[in-house]
Amino acid sequence: QRTEEKRDLIDALYRKGRALAYMELPDVVEKHPIENQEKLSEQIETTFKQLSRWVDPEASDYVLLKVRVLRRQGNVAQAIQLLKKVHDKPAQESWLHHKKLRDMYSELGWTDWSKREQSWMLRFDPGHAKQ
Repeated sequence: QRTEEKRDLIDALYRKGRALAYMELPDVVEKHPIENQEKLSEQIETTFKQLSRWVDPEASDYVLLKVRVLRRQGNVAQAIQLLKKVHDKPAQESWLHHKKLRDMYSELGWTDWSKREQSWMLRFDPGHAKQ
């Protein structure tokens, strides 16, 4: 039973961290402006630290939150390295990983790399490629 409780706690912390981070996405902010950015940042960092006590945040199941935290800190290149490290494993070939890489390459102004990831996105899910 304790194993299930631990698993549930870890899952809840991960989901909470992702949900808090999504509140900062431009399309979400447009509909629901952030009232207190400092408080939100503190909540994201606290949740991430709590999760890190239980699991390795660079493990493939939790890496997307670590990538978000790195991007928030302005460490886009580190976020790319981390995502590519996990992404190199065949099981992690996914449209979402290519989308995140594409977005980070765009943030850095690396247009050719961004276009390359867009092409990979088409291979994994042609219906979502324009997102």
